[in-house]
Amino acid sequence: MMKKSVTAICCAAALLVLAAGCKGRKAEAALEVKPVNGTIEQSLAGDRAPESVARALLSVSIDDRFENVLDENPAGIKIWSLLRCSDETSAEGFGIVAEKGSTLTTFPNVRHGNNPRAYFDNATGRVWLVGAASEGTGVRIECPYLLGFDEADNARIVTQIDPYDLQERLRERLSYSVEGKQVSFYAENRQIAQVVCSTTDMGNIYDDAVWIGEQISYDFDGQRLIAKVTPGVSFVTGKVLFYDDMPTFSIPVTVTDDGFELDTISLDVPQPDAEHNHAVAPADAAAFEGTFYDENGSPDLVIKRRPDGRYDVTIGIFRLTTLDDGVGEMTAEGLHFTATDAAGNPIGGIIKLEGNTATVVFTESTWGLINNGDSFAYTKK
Repeated sequence: MMKKSVTAICCAAALLVLAAGCKGRKAEAALEVKPVNGTIEQSLAGDRAPESVARALLSVSIDDRFENVLDENPAGIKIWSLLRCSDETSAEGFGIVAEKGSTLTTFPNVRHGNNPRAYFDNATGRVWLVGAASEGTGVRIECPYLLGFDEADNARIVTQIDPYDLQERLRERLSYSVEGKQVSFYAENRQIAQVVCSTTDMGNIYDDAVWIGEQISYDFDGQRLIAKVTPGVSFVTGKVLFYDDMPTFSIPVTVTDDGFELDTISLDVPQPDAEHNHAVAPADAAAFEGTFYDENGSPDLVIKRRPDGRYDVTIGIFRLTTLDDGVGEMTAEGLHFTATDAAGNPIGGIIKLEGNTATVVFTESTWGLINNGDSFAYTKK
């Protein structure tokens, strides 16, 4: 995979959403329309879990080493992700258990990552499990698995969507053109979005300007899995990818006998999430993003918005700990986050913002050095 960093920039961007069903305009003769580039260079399927994970799942019983991913559904199916092995070492993001009735089916080589999700499909009785193919600073590539169940309640993987396969299929259908600071996007020759970046200190847009692959996530609309892909734009200076204010595209996924097919590419328009009470005005939510400094001047609170609306959260506490895998959800009260503490256990809390000061309050801690109610303040310069 091409290594690309994501750097926060001051970019005023205008996203021009074209009316649904309108006919796409042909690009002017002077503009070259190109297929988007791909950052993923090979298949990401076939990861192997550490031997400690395989041993931990040989004779499994659900205990506090597991975290529930799916619970309430008509079929009574539960999905569990393994957090720690039998020797209390980290499972390194591997290991899933599917539970139906009294039957437990283990999948040690399924990589669930830091924030797995599962969706029950009422129409088929199957479960979509969304795990991580790769994740790190500024990069999150999710990988979905479709689980089916036989008459004895044993689970099996019906299909897996390899991010590389998804990327390559999208490259055949998604293209772009560049005119100055404006990037236009086309789906099968139909213009679907434009982004105008007014950044003046990043140089010109690079020849191979638009890339996909590093920001792939999934949602479920109750009937089908929806792939969500955010392109990054590359400037000559540093040749890095920028995602700020870039559009996200939604593509419904249909399972076939041969794997999967992609439906129409459309511009994603986020809807309110009642479950997580996303009631914060966009202007207020944007103020949470960026780098905040502790009283010693260290940049120890970093919040970055993902294309799917969640947030990557890194929290450093002077001479105590660093939580570098936090995932946040915006609510009316503030940014709720979960992470992994130094002992490998879940830890969570809420980040509240007043002016330029962000206060981190821990509400879900079992680690001995952080108590529930402990708070730490950080200031944006």
